[in-house]
Amino acid sequence: MSPVMPPQDELMPHQPIGIQVDLPRVVAFSDGIFAVAITILVLALAVPDLGSRPTDAALQARLAALLPGILSFVLSFTVVGLYWLSHHRLFQVVHHLDRKALYANLFFLLTICFIPFPTGVIGLYGQLPTAAILYAGSMVVSGLALAALWWLAAMRPARQKSERAVAQYFTLRALATSAVFIASTPVILISPTWGERFWIAVIPAYLVLGRIYRRSLTAELRPGI
Repeated sequence: MSPVMPPQDELMPHQPIGIQVDLPRVVAFSDGIFAVAITILVLALAVPDLGSRPTDAALQARLAALLPGILSFVLSFTVVGLYWLSHHRLFQVVHHLDRKALYANLFFLLTICFIPFPTGVIGLYGQLPTAAILYAGSMVVSGLALAALWWLAAMRPARQKSERAVAQYFTLRALATSAVFIASTPVILISPTWGERFWIAVIPAYLVLGRIYRRSLTAELRPGI
């Protein structure tokens, strides 16, 4: 007489009901978004067309006219690169995403996709307050989105002190980015040029946070990055 087999569902361990996130796919998708955004940034820099009779003087003049666009590209590339480093570090710390964190990641990637547009606007009309405010506003939103992602994915579920310190550090870095761009708004209304120079304050803000968290973070964090 053959043994009676239990139902199939009794053979399988009970799985928690909820969304099942494949982290490698999330990371691959996110890296693809970053790559596309950075590629679009450089595609906005069109090669000058000098017509059928190019001259060195005409080329120099056209390249000089492209200088604001080149500077805005460098700035946006740097910011997106820093965001990517933070995002990369997040998925070295996090091994599970719940539904809220997954949606927060999607919203953060949406803000990354949008960055090439204000970059192109400020490259053409950087002398106008509206262009600078549009760019600053996009950076504020992306910084807040990254901070929310770190809080939902890493800080909220953290169980160890070292894990919480890493999450706090990167959350505050994202918030510091948003704070600098918010603080630049009244300066932009007075002088767009000085308002755009004010954005360099992100660098000392990062350095201060790195110094504050240097002792409480693990050695693998490398606060200077």
